[in-house]
Amino acid sequence: MMNHQKYFYFIDVLRWIAAMGILIHHYIAYFPIKISDVENSKILSFVVDNSIIGSYGVWFFWSVSGFVFANILINSKTTLFEFSIKRFARLYPLHFLTLIIITILEFYSLSKFGNFQKQGDVYDLYHFILHLFFISEWGLQNGSSFNSAIWSVSIEIPVYFAFFYLIRFFYKNILIYVFVFLIVFKLLLHTDLFHYVLKSCFFYFLFGAFVYFFCLKFEKYNKFFIILSIIGLLSWPIFYNLEKLDYLKNLENLIPTTLILFGSAISFSFFIEKYYTKLGKKLSFLGNSSYAIYLTHLPIQVLILILFNMDFFEIQLFFSLTSFISYLIIVNVISVITFYYFENPIRRKINLIHKKY
Repeated sequence: MMNHQKYFYFIDVLRWIAAMGILIHHYIAYFPIKISDVENSKILSFVVDNSIIGSYGVWFFWSVSGFVFANILINSKTTLFEFSIKRFARLYPLHFLTLIIITILEFYSLSKFGNFQKQGDVYDLYHFILHLFFISEWGLQNGSSFNSAIWSVSIEIPVYFAFFYLIRFFYKNILIYVFVFLIVFKLLLHTDLFHYVLKSCFFYFLFGAFVYFFCLKFEKYNKFFIILSIIGLLSWPIFYNLEKLDYLKNLENLIPTTLILFGSAISFSFFIEKYYTKLGKKLSFLGNSSYAIYLTHLPIQVLILILFNMDFFEIQLFFSLTSFISYLIIVNVISVITFYYFENPIRRKINLIHKKY
């Protein structure tokens, strides 16, 4: 195995950025807001008009995960079973907690108002069980349900296994890896083989790993690639605006845009690590809270909607920039607390139990 494994603090911060994009996107999607309601606020109008960018968050998260897992898998002797236990310890406890919370909240809403707050979702025992076993997006469902944000993690589960063996098999020969990457890219664009979302997840995992190998290969040219990454980040809005109109016509049209954005962001974070390690360490709490942001924000939104329906506040509250910023801060604070006082302690206990037995 290689000996390059290290903790990339700025790469970790990218997970927080991805989670924030999703958080902002869902603020607009699930709260009763439209562009005409926020015309008096230029900032909020811009957010509403461009909230679709937040949907990049899941793809970005997958890319960053591909980078991180490639770093772990090629530099350790972790078995698939050990890898699975660590993933379970990291993902499942908070998933279970938020599933229970949103179930209580939604059925309280049903008893109080005669409807669920997340309209269109399916709330029954069958879909609860699908969520309970992390298989809510395996094609067995009849629609979105419960803490629907977990859909992307559910898709990741089968990808973990394929990714694990591909990385272990191909890491010695980067050219073979690139070849596999291109095949997946072709499958994603030009065939109906496999479910689109599953292909997308696998594709972005592979892309993240490809960026990792690329960064390692050209690590000594870090200053040059910092500049190149900055150019990529600055040019991204141009490509986005050119393709924005085609978004609803064909999701694949945004793939080149995401590759420019994600590749530049990940590369930039990798190459500046050696210069700003201390700053990265100070910001690491942001990355730690990213999973909690992802899983707690929908239960929080449901609670807010319940309070709104109980006349605790007027609808105009949703149109306020102050309320929007306050919401982002509240979710982040709750997520940081959740990580340090719930997620991390339970994760450590599960891993300790595994080591003992």
